[in-house]
Amino acid sequence: MAAVSAGRAGARVALAEKNELPGRKYLYAAMGRGALTNRNLTLDSFHGRQARFVADALAAFPADDLRRWFADHGEPLEDWPHYGLVVPRGGPESALAALASALGDAAFLGDHRAVAVARNSDSFAVTFDGGHVITARRLVLAAGAPNLPQLGGETTGLALARSLGHDLAPPRPMHMALTPADPWLAELAGLWMDVRLGLWRDGTELAAAQGSLLFTRGYLTGEAVFNLGQQQDSFAGATLQVDFFPELDSGDVAEWLHRTLGGRTQVPAQQALDDMLPPALARCLLARQRVKPGARSRQVELRQRQGLVEDMTALRLTLAGSLGLGAAEACGGGVKLSAVNPRTMESRLVPGLYIAGQMLDLCADWGGALQHASLATGLLAGRHAGGV
Repeated sequence: MAAVSAGRAGARVALAEKNELPGRKYLYAAMGRGALTNRNLTLDSFHGRQARFVADALAAFPADDLRRWFADHGEPLEDWPHYGLVVPRGGPESALAALASALGDAAFLGDHRAVAVARNSDSFAVTFDGGHVITARRLVLAAGAPNLPQLGGETTGLALARSLGHDLAPPRPMHMALTPADPWLAELAGLWMDVRLGLWRDGTELAAAQGSLLFTRGYLTGEAVFNLGQQQDSFAGATLQVDFFPELDSGDVAEWLHRTLGGRTQVPAQQALDDMLPPALARCLLARQRVKPGARSRQVELRQRQGLVEDMTALRLTLAGSLGLGAAEACGGGVKLSAVNPRTMESRLVPGLYIAGQMLDLCADWGGALQHASLATGLLAGRHAGGV
């Protein structure tokens, strides 16, 4: 997007990519759906001390314009039924095809891995593997996010930014799975529900998120988990509160449970709860309230019913920690935002240098927010780099 908008601003453009084709990481975004934005995207989708950094970029390329851009290039976007994802109708590859077709006269240089950059009086000299050098008056760095440690550490783009004087925020996991300390949760492996989650420590709610929760053997994942605690340093010992009925208050759930059990007094309580909960979850919650297996609905005591309501609306789980960087869906960190002009994406330290995409130390919700921000910051960077 940076190369496209720079070309349309009148610049002569070369786009260098270390792989044969660009966009390999994007193909795996959002469970392989390749979300480009989210129906629920707002500034509140971004987090951290400088969350409003992306405000100018989003204003320059709002969701309607993003949809229109891809439609105009023959690859319309559509709303996916889940999680607010807005995805390419033809799949992630079609979005890359649209961007490639829009390059126009820009030179695409595949298999070009930059190894060094030098700032001269009025230009940049970028050296690639094999000694090939390209000189340009303006340089846009728009490589991907920091690589996870097991994949080789710092990406080329970040290494170039550091060599030009930019400080980098260290890599940190984003969109990570959490590990519970409660062994009984293994019985719920495979269960996927929409819930509200709250992260608590010492009686204070630190963060909250609503969306999908997937139980697996050993960890918790899903949209709500990914969005829960991206600014937390540690999850060990924290309490995770789960509301299985986020659209209802506890009084409504209590009334529903009363009608459910009261209307089916002679059937086993677990069978009666089929209208409210998945069987595995009903079985576990009844066991937590010490309701005997096979007990009929009329045999569930008042205190046990009250305990069921509490577990349905505020189940409290202890966390052992998270899976960390090794299994994170995304990795944060990168060029510190204070050294980049949010209106143009130009470096405040190096005139003529522009930085975009997940090179920037952005933190955002799962499901298209980072992809949209990458396209929008790329558009701004290219527009201002190409128009100077």
